[in-house]
Amino acid sequence: ATGGFLSYQWRKGTQNLVEGGNVFGATGPMLELANISQANAGNYSVVVSNSAGTATSGEAVLTVVDLPAPPAGLAALGTNAQVQLTWSAAARALGYNVKRSQTNGGPYTLVGTTAAISYNDAAILNGYSYYYVVTATNLAGEGSASAQASAIPMPIPGETFDTDPAARGWIGIA
Repeated sequence: ATGGFLSYQWRKGTQNLVEGGNVFGATGPMLELANISQANAGNYSVVVSNSAGTATSGEAVLTVVDLPAPPAGLAALGTNAQVQLTWSAAARALGYNVKRSQTNGGPYTLVGTTAAISYNDAAILNGYSYYYVVTATNLAGEGSASAQASAIPMPIPGETFDTDPAARGWIGIA
């Protein structure tokens, strides 16, 4: 650059940014915003000056995407060798992670992903309790888990399911 020493002033809209809070580098060649929130969304530019004059950059638009809300109304229905899950759409969600545990309260393991507000878990056995939570995902990441729902899949009346009587204390039903 001609004219020697450069000075910088970053702006949000028409307001000069000031160093401090979550703003770092307000008068430097690189701007950093830490712990951003919706309050930081907007149009940013930098004014660069030296003894030869001043130039203003084009605007860069910062869009802040919040994590999705937790899905509400998770319901689990146990049927023959499967659990059918349904829930209400979560704000800001692009998809959902379905997690399962055989222990009340977790820990949970990811068993599937879907863009729908329902999921059918067929990788299970009849006669056992299964506990589920669902999280919503978007470009910002994974949100908090839903409330837990549980179900015990059972065979269709008249069919048989086998368990290990020694390990579970169950007997096959005919």
